[in-house]
Amino acid sequence: MLNIPETVIATSDPLSICNGFALFPALGTLRTGYVGTGMAGTIFSISNEQILLFRLSASATYEVVFGLCGPAYAAKLALEGSTDNKTLELTVVEDELQAGILFGLSLKFAFNIKLDTIQLKWVWDGWNSHFTSTWNQLANFQINFDLDVIELIYELIKEGFSEEGEETVIKKVPVLSKSLIGSWGMYDERSGSFASNGGEMVATPTLNLPIDITPMIEPVAELNLALKVLFSRLSFGPLIGIQMPVTVKMKTVTLDSTKYSNLTFADGKMGGTTTGTDPSNPTKLSVELDHTAGFDLAFGIFLNLNLVKLFNVGFSTTWPLLKTLGIQPNAGPYANNLSNTIGKKTGKACSECGTGNAGVFDVIFEAPGGLGL
Repeated sequence: MLNIPETVIATSDPLSICNGFALFPALGTLRTGYVGTGMAGTIFSISNEQILLFRLSASATYEVVFGLCGPAYAAKLALEGSTDNKTLELTVVEDELQAGILFGLSLKFAFNIKLDTIQLKWVWDGWNSHFTSTWNQLANFQINFDLDVIELIYELIKEGFSEEGEETVIKKVPVLSKSLIGSWGMYDERSGSFASNGGEMVATPTLNLPIDITPMIEPVAELNLALKVLFSRLSFGPLIGIQMPVTVKMKTVTLDSTKYSNLTFADGKMGGTTTGTDPSNPTKLSVELDHTAGFDLAFGIFLNLNLVKLFNVGFSTTWPLLKTLGIQPNAGPYANNLSNTIGKKTGKACSECGTGNAGVFDVIFEAPGGLGL
């Protein structure tokens, strides 16, 4: 019997969809990763402009920064077990799946002002007596202004729908890049379900739009008018949205050059068989993953009570409409491969995955004070 110590395989470490597999590889050769563009220019520039006894230098510059990750998925699996008599048995110690698309757009402005004042000095030199002048710095400062354009749009949407604390169309997921103030997108993350779900990991990035109908119901509108004094509000109504379910399955496991297929999953363990010979001292563990990306329309309801703008008591649920009707448009399956040195517990970056420079993601699943959908 050959024992296989715990081995981590991942698209990147730390895990990030910016270094994951493209959900739709046919969309382009960039696959996935962080795609960033920057555009900078000068609004105006004044250099050493003399005005009476003063000299002014001033400039204003701008920079537009855009970043995009995905649509992609990122996966991490920690496996350990043994192989004997052409049979492989692995325990899934840990599993994690991230999927979706993230984007950011920011505007940066910089204003530089320098003001000098002239200082005159009388130099006595008989018939050659004269004034000399020197410039002394009176002021020198810079003003920087950063604007997260997506956040501005987000707040306008909230204001337009008269929502207080409700989750709106997009979620904030900091940080896509140090150049961007924040990142926003359609994102989901799941963990601990691979073996118990028959060897599948499923994440469902969703865009949800709650429609508050309380202003249309006179008694509730009057109640909200009374609650406004207490900085509180009741809201409820339908939810509509778009879902992009992503399913990742494990197809084969390879120890060096020996491939194990016909995988089975039960009681947190994975089994497989080979027609070849068990390796005697393998050094590399590889897995082949299949993924599909689907599309669905979501419909649901929500109820939320915001108390003194600090607490929320709420409920929401959604149903996938197309799936309920037996319609499941999917792209794929697409095959992806991950590998690492047996016994290594740090994920090796995938050479076929995204090529961009990703940030570390602290995931926030809802807007501050919003619903957990």
